[in-house]
Amino acid sequence: MDARSGHRRDIDGLRALAVLSVVFYHEDARYMAGGFLGVDVFFVISGYLITSHIVRELEGGRFSLAAFYERRVRRIVPALFFMLLCVSVAAYFLLYPSELLGFEKALAATVLSVSNIYFWQTVDYFSPANNLLLHTWSLGVEEQFYFVIPLLLMLIFRIRRRWLSATLIGLALASFLLCVLTYRQYPGPAFYLLPQRAFELLIGSLFGLDIVRCPERRIWRELTCAAGLAMTLMFMPHLPLAWKFPGPGVLVPCIGAGLILGSGTRGRTLTGALLSIKPLSGIGLISYSVYLWHLPLIAFSGQWSAMVHDTFLTRLAPFLTYTQAVTAQNAVLITIASLACGYISWKFVEQPIRFGQFKPSRRMLFSSAGAMAAVFLAASGAVIAAKGLPGRYPPEVIAIASVTPSQIDFQDRICFSVQMPEYEPPHCKAPDPTRPNWLLIGDSHAGHLRYGLHAVFPEVNILMFTVLGCKPVLDVHYGESESCAAAYKKLYDVYLPKHHFDFVIMSSIWQPYDIPRISGAVEALEKLHQPMMLVGPIMRYDTPLRLLLADEILHRDSSLAERHRELAFDQLDAQMAEKARQEWHVRYFSYSVLCPNGHCQVWSSKDVPLQWDDTHLTQDGSVVVAQAMRKEGVLSAKP
Repeated sequence: MDARSGHRRDIDGLRALAVLSVVFYHEDARYMAGGFLGVDVFFVISGYLITSHIVRELEGGRFSLAAFYERRVRRIVPALFFMLLCVSVAAYFLLYPSELLGFEKALAATVLSVSNIYFWQTVDYFSPANNLLLHTWSLGVEEQFYFVIPLLLMLIFRIRRRWLSATLIGLALASFLLCVLTYRQYPGPAFYLLPQRAFELLIGSLFGLDIVRCPERRIWRELTCAAGLAMTLMFMPHLPLAWKFPGPGVLVPCIGAGLILGSGTRGRTLTGALLSIKPLSGIGLISYSVYLWHLPLIAFSGQWSAMVHDTFLTRLAPFLTYTQAVTAQNAVLITIASLACGYISWKFVEQPIRFGQFKPSRRMLFSSAGAMAAVFLAASGAVIAAKGLPGRYPPEVIAIASVTPSQIDFQDRICFSVQMPEYEPPHCKAPDPTRPNWLLIGDSHAGHLRYGLHAVFPEVNILMFTVLGCKPVLDVHYGESESCAAAYKKLYDVYLPKHHFDFVIMSSIWQPYDIPRISGAVEALEKLHQPMMLVGPIMRYDTPLRLLLADEILHRDSSLAERHRELAFDQLDAQMAEKARQEWHVRYFSYSVLCPNGHCQVWSSKDVPLQWDDTHLTQDGSVVVAQAMRKEGVLSAKP
């Protein structure tokens, strides 16, 4: 603790761990699969600080609702509006109409403090797609909590002070029970809405008001704080088996954060000293602004990622594969950019308006914030009414950039799982005895083949067992969910022994570390006497192909898409093809047939890209691939 200001640097260190985990998670760091839990840690910290501050002022007879909201506005709004202004300018120049339209709707919801409700209705947080303002859902939850908690505490102090503990404990238990009862059947509301999330903030409140007390004796305080840090961090690198989020498991990091906060209230600890070191506490000071900036930077990174490919990291670390080098390099650059933008925002926006010589009066603060909010809402309304300002681009460019993933609509497909629920064999169709039967297994990169296979092989009955984000292998690589392997184990152990297929077609978004695991899957299918065809890695781009092709036309740069292609595809494809021929002895389809002379096909038909994002095929693209499979002879309806 700073002796003069009473500021606790260990809380800053905890904030730093929370924000870095979220940044790494959104960068798709394979070793931070649970990094999103950093948001839950932020919730606990907010509940701890806000509730304890309000109660201290109520007990001293100094609490003012206007002063409370003034502090919240000074803390939240300037940095938020500065980020929104900068990102809005970038969005105007970089986003096509359909994307700009979605951004403006999210912007309006963010300004109104209801972005959590907006994203509940429109976006899955765990979707790989990057939404510029998706992270503001947590601000919506906190701002709604800030609206409710002072009024509740004022009411309790006015009626009966001794009801405080029972009321907060009761509300925390009720919120937790609501979350537990709804998180499986209604995951969207359980994730995004305050009633199901309030218990996390209230855990912080319980520790902040000493309703839940940590031990005072030094040895027990040390052990409690160390245990809290372990609980806070333990699930961030790797999630437990079949953990659907949020759920009961979220209590572990939340209570862990509470133990750190509560122990620090009792006195100094070694864990608190570790969290207080300058690198961590420094990042913690700017954590709010870092959090605001990181996701827009990640979402826009495709605009500049090609400029840094094949540069320093591929030479400094030759032991890394190309994909590993590019992924690590982009993560490093985005992290540095997030910290830099966070520092600039903290230094020149947050601090001057909160504490500096340019600190406005309360009236000026509220009127300025209200005026800025009105400008944002008016501008967003105008852009929405204008349908994303299509006049900025030629019609043919807009048509290409607006290609939608209609082929990845698996809602009517038997055996498809979006959130990896328990696999139930009775819900899977059996093979048709009157026709050849093929089974597609894998993730969405198996699912996107179905449309083309149906179109090119109408005489074949095609079934699917595809699980979003899950590779059709039996063991788990570090950083992956164990529920994926559990789902496919049921396929191999329960369904396939009872049903024979003419072909089991295996496809996924393969990585070099998958090769040994593919060997195990091939062996399992061989023991079941299931003929198989393995589909190699698809061409991958660092930016959605539809946007690259739109940019090619807009800027008259015909080689733009090729420069943004990740070349690791070529090396991995060659390795897998050799394994399929020499060791696995299975049929193999290589997407290299679409890349003659190293230049990959990017159009499936006139004005229709082969792929709509960085890897997934369009419907026309799926047909092109299926035709190539037939032409190459790797698939045939005849035995």
